[in-house]
Amino acid sequence: MIFELLNTIGSIIARAMFGMIQALVLIIIALFAQIIESKTFKSCVKLSRPLNTLMAAVFVAVVVLMSGLPDMTLILVASSVVVTITAAGNVINDSVDKDIDKINKPERPIPSRQIHEEIALLFGIILFITGLLMAGMLNPIALLIAAANSILLISYAVRLKKIGFIGNLVVSYLAGSTFLFAGAVVNTPHSWSIGAVLFVCAFFVTGGREIAKDMEDMKGDKTSGAKTLPIMLGMKKSSQIALTFLGIVVLLSPAPYFIGLFGIGYIPVIFVADALFLYSGYILTKKPGKESAAKTQKLLKIGMLIALAAFVAGAGKLHDWILSLI
Repeated sequence: MIFELLNTIGSIIARAMFGMIQALVLIIIALFAQIIESKTFKSCVKLSRPLNTLMAAVFVAVVVLMSGLPDMTLILVASSVVVTITAAGNVINDSVDKDIDKINKPERPIPSRQIHEEIALLFGIILFITGLLMAGMLNPIALLIAAANSILLISYAVRLKKIGFIGNLVVSYLAGSTFLFAGAVVNTPHSWSIGAVLFVCAFFVTGGREIAKDMEDMKGDKTSGAKTLPIMLGMKKSSQIALTFLGIVVLLSPAPYFIGLFGIGYIPVIFVADALFLYSGYILTKKPGKESAAKTQKLLKIGMLIALAAFVAGAGKLHDWILSLI
């Protein structure tokens, strides 16, 4: 009797989930039909920030491979989760920031009217749902991180961004959590160690970059009533805090080698990234302002790519796997 009841409940749940998936597929088809019809596909790609999402996907793949698990299906699913949820956060953020972007970045798709706000918002929601469904294919911890990050991304766009430094810390966590997510996907002590160390480094790099971003966007942020560090403390003190964040990254960067996570190949490459991080901070503090902040952001993004190369150079298992493909 109990087994029959459980089977009945399971059957009801399965039918409900199948119905939800069917509805999701129909919504996606309708959305993309609308996108194609209104010729806004290119705008949707712009809203998702493809370079940022691709970087996040590569970070996940690198950590999974570093953990000694060259399972391409697992890597593809995990990377897709990060891409869709990161893209969703970017889309929702732009939808909420449409009025600020009219001042700070009027060329973006929504303020420049390349895409309707309603379509962008629906696109973001679909991305969130898709990412969470794929995360459910991994394991409960990975799903929990993906769900928590989705809530934080929405909260940041709606409210936390305007609280200034707290918003910066949230974004810093979200950037670093990409590595924690990758550690959770493999879910071994070694993968968690790699994810935790890289989380700390990513947290401080992103913190410095977010402060520079607030410096660049100060004019528009003032109109929305945001309480960012540049508005509250001024450009000079904000640039010094950003430099402190970047300095912490540089001090911590040799740690993965000394605790045995990376080989000697990591050291020379990460020193190049460190030099770029320090140079970015120097530019920002030498002449605090919108132009130096914009330049700093670009340099930090390049530095993060070089840091990724350092991870590859120092990860023996990953390096061997790449060579086997060649």
